[in-house]
Amino acid sequence: MKEQNDKPKMHPAKVYLRQYNDMKLRRDDLRDELMMIRMNATRATSRMTAERVSGTSARDSMANAAVKAVEAEKRLERLILNITEALDMRSFLIDQMKDEREKTILTERYISQRDWPEIQERLYISRSRLMELHGYALNNFWEIYCRFSKSSD
Repeated sequence: MKEQNDKPKMHPAKVYLRQYNDMKLRRDDLRDELMMIRMNATRATSRMTAERVSGTSARDSMANAAVKAVEAEKRLERLILNITEALDMRSFLIDQMKDEREKTILTERYISQRDWPEIQERLYISRSRLMELHGYALNNFWEIYCRFSKSSD
């Protein structure tokens, strides 16, 4: 009797490459958030809020907002940089492959997010040949990934 967790395992290269679009969307969302923080921190008008006056040496609310904005900017810039590096690494690894057709298939599918019929039409090959080449491409990509991962340790 098969358990529910006995699903066929997805090729690790496919899992790695499929992350590309989600990471790109997240990076773009973080860039938008960073832009909003910068816009809010640099706008000319201030918001009127009820504020209790105290005799402490604590920063005023505007200074606190500026410090928080700078901290948020730094955090978001680091996240954006990390995601961008991860996206660039995927493209770099594809570029290290020898076969141009395999590079094209992986780029079309995972970087450009094209569906199979569109890729098939663009490459003028049968569906079965496309799937065969895709399998070879995933294996070759994963070999390069593993070699690169070992050399960078």
